[in-house]
Amino acid sequence: MQEEFKDWKRKPHFSAITNGSILNEEICAWIIENNLSIAISHDGPGQSVRGPDPFEDPEHKAMVLNLYAKLAPKGMMSFNSMMNSTNSSRKEVFDWFVNFTGDPQVPLGEGALVDAYDEGGIANSLITKQDHFAY
Repeated sequence: MQEEFKDWKRKPHFSAITNGSILNEEICAWIIENNLSIAISHDGPGQSVRGPDPFEDPEHKAMVLNLYAKLAPKGMMSFNSMMNSTNSSRKEVFDWFVNFTGDPQVPLGEGALVDAYDEGGIANSLITKQDHFAY
C-alpha cells in the first residue's frame, strides 16, 4: 500500500477500528507493514454484554498483545470501550486494560453515546433519570 503513495509529498495515514475478532497473523503483519493505526473496540470488564470475548482465546490474546507491543510505542494502537449501565466505571475499564497489556499508560478511547438499536442494547442502557443521576 505504501508503494502507491511513494511520490506523494504528504503521505496519507490510515487507521481502522475493529473488535479484533478477525485479526490473524497475516492481517497483523499487513497492518504493521503498512503502518496502520488500529483501535480495538473492546469493553474490558463489560465485554460480556456484547457477546464472546475474543481475548479469551490464548492464541488470539497473544496475537493482539504482540500487535500492541509493536504499535503502541509508536502511538498507533488504542482500545476503545463503550460505557453502559453494567460497565460504568472508567477506573475499572482502565485497570482491566492495564492488567491485559501490562502497560500502565495504555491508551484508551471511550465510545460515544450510541442509541440502543436492539433488546440487548436497551437492556444495558441508562433508562430512567435515576439511572442517569446514579451514573
